[in-house]
This record gives sequence, C-alpha cells and structure tokens, in this order.
Amino acid sequence: MKPDISDYQKNNDTSWALGYDKRHLIQTPNWQFYVDYRSLSFSSIEQNPFFKLFKNTSKELKICDASAGLGRDSYLITELGFHVDSIELHPVLFTLMHEGYERCLRRQSKWYLHLGQCEHLIGKTIMPDIIYFDPMFEKKITLSQKYTQVLQHYSVVSPETTAKTFEFLYNYCKTHGLRLILKQPQKSKTTFPKAHHQLKTSKTCECWVYQF
Repeated sequence: MKPDISDYQKNNDTSWALGYDKRHLIQTPNWQFYVDYRSLSFSSIEQNPFFKLFKNTSKELKICDASAGLGRDSYLITELGFHVDSIELHPVLFTLMHEGYERCLRRQSKWYLHLGQCEHLIGKTIMPDIIYFDPMFEKKITLSQKYTQVLQHYSVVSPETTAKTFEFLYNYCKTHGLRLILKQPQKSKTTFPKAHHQLKTSKTCECWVYQF
C-alpha cells in the first residue's frame, strides 16, 4: 500500500515537491526526477563487482535490504533471481521506489516492499537469511547526479541512529547465524566491528561481509 504523504509534503518540504501527474516524481525549481530501473541492463549487472557479493549463493535464500532508499540495489539483487524484502523508513523515498517497482511490472516477482523501521519488521514480518545494509553516508556529488541528490535530501540519518541500527542487525545475524553485508565508503573510519572480509564494489565504495 502506498503511504499518504500529502501532509508530510505540506508540512516538511517547501523546496521539493512530489507530483501526481500520472506518476510520482520529485520536482525542484530546476529539474524533475522519477525512478526507472529499466535503464539498468542485466548484462551489465553480471559485470558489476556488486554481483560477486551473491555469487555461488543459493537462490532459495531470502535477502533483506534493510535500508532500501530508492531501491536500486534491491532491484539488482532481485534481477539475480533472489527473494528480496526491501525496507524503507522515509515515506517519500518509499513512494518513489514503489512507483519504480510498478513501472517495471514486478508485481509477480519475488520482490516485496515494506514501509517502516527494520527493527520493527525483521524477525517478525520478515525472516531473512542474508541482510544487506547500506546506511546513507555523505559524499561529494555533482548537480547532474539526481539519484544521489534525492537520497541525500531525504535520508538525513544521524551517526547515532545508524550505529543503533547496525547494532540491531549485527546482533540479529550473530544470534541466528546469518550473513550481514554492510556497504561503506572506502577507507572508512568507523567503530563497526572488523568484518570477516571486504569487497570493493565501486570506485568509492566497498562492502564488509560478516558471516556468522
């Protein structure tokens, strides 16, 4: 179910607006943005280092994207054939992700979207085998990078909140013997526990893999 975000937009956001002209999109004074996963080709996915995170992983395993944002990583994972549960806390990001989901006609796929906090859903509504966590971190962007601008505009999460969420996910995976994948900027200075191994997934990011 799509959230009703009209009151949120009215009370919280004056410079950005969510449009309703046949599709949901972000409108700023200078440009428009909407989510369309069809620009990502599956042939390029297999060449992406991101693909290595799930190589030789059974397609029977359920993967949870604990902070889905606009759903791009969730889409890549589901295109690899996995059951994916995507959780997003922010109603605007969730609405945009849901619109992209419907645009790709994923209704009959193994991709499921959830609005809320991962701490309230994992272990209750969602029973994952692998958890993927991509906390939003600051990075330099250009004005042309609309995707990242939208994420950074709506994903303002304090380091303390990120640390608490990671602690919950880490303890849950440790208790249940699961795999936890944490996305981080390269050479990140963090207090997170040392991962079992790390994998560079782009020019600026890497994934830390915890296997319990």
